[in-house]
Amino acid sequence: MSQEAFEAKVHEVIESTIRPRLQKDNGDISVVRIEENKVFVDMTGACVGCQLASVTLMGVQQKIMEAVGKPVRIIPAHAADHQLAGKSKSADHQLAGKTKPVRASSIGASAVPA
Repeated sequence: MSQEAFEAKVHEVIESTIRPRLQKDNGDISVVRIEENKVFVDMTGACVGCQLASVTLMGVQQKIMEAVGKPVRIIPAHAADHQLAGKSKSADHQLAGKTKPVRASSIGASAVPA
């Protein structure tokens, strides 16, 4: 199955099967992006803060895997974005730790003859 066919099937399953079920319970789901076999989704409505959201995502993953016939990972987009932001901040922090601050008192103090 080509990547285009895979993505079309994912959208089809979400639109025709998954969204209507979630909407009956005042929730919703939308595809944010697809990268290889990773499907990033945004859950809204009653799904936000629901204790069973992770169970729902496992069910979504199962339905999509059955439809496409290959392993798929369903990832909440907000969680992925927070992880990326955390990695970026961590890298910035590590980079900042590698530079040594220059103290004003050490600049030119010995270079200027008395």
